[in-house]
Amino acid sequence: MIEQLKAWDEQLLLFLNQFHVAWLDQVMFWLTKTEFWMPLYIFLIYLIFRNYKKEGWLILAGVVITILIADVVTYRFMKPFFHRSSQRKASASQPMAGPTVTSWGKLCAQGPIRPRRGQV
Repeated sequence: MIEQLKAWDEQLLLFLNQFHVAWLDQVMFWLTKTEFWMPLYIFLIYLIFRNYKKEGWLILAGVVITILIADVVTYRFMKPFFHRSSQRKASASQPMAGPTVTSWGKLCAQGPIRPRRGQV
């Protein structure tokens, strides 16, 4: 059953990928940024405090704790269990680009990192 779902998922992805629309690249770039969603988060927090007054702090704390628990569980327990490789590891034959690689390249070009005077 899982293999069939994976096959359907791959077929759907390839089908949608053939309709490449250049302007959607910029839309998706902004939709994946945290800053894009900040006004929505602020508005939701405003609604919580407007409707629930003092209980709003409990609701907000509950949401934050829920997000933290979900993050810790998925990162610390589930990720090592499933051993899923990232897209960059899967396509190691293609050169990587982006701020991380560029920053790492600059760091390597500077030479070894030496501690500041007084630090051991």
